[in-house]
Amino acid sequence: MPELVTIKRRVTSSDGFGGIRTDTPLTIATDVPARITQAQVQIMYGQASRALELEKWSVRVPHGTNLQDEDFVIWGDLTLQVEDVKDRSWDTCVSARAEIVK
Repeated sequence: MPELVTIKRRVTSSDGFGGIRTDTPLTIATDVPARITQAQVQIMYGQASRALELEKWSVRVPHGTNLQDEDFVIWGDLTLQVEDVKDRSWDTCVSARAEIVK
């Protein structure tokens, strides 16, 4: 796998008043080998003919890597948020669909 990425995960804690607070994302792993490819670009038109461009990315990391839905994958200047980790025990890698965080 030609790229190296960092995986981060949101951490929540009590706010002391019965609610939860989202803390700074915790680094789960660094220098993880990965293959990242752009899977799809979709343009949607909403109100007032404004275009909304959605970019979907495919992320593959070695089998056994701790990657979960809503994790952040940092690849250079690009930050992707994982939407869906494919769960197949026979795979040789962990595959996920992600979207750019802006």
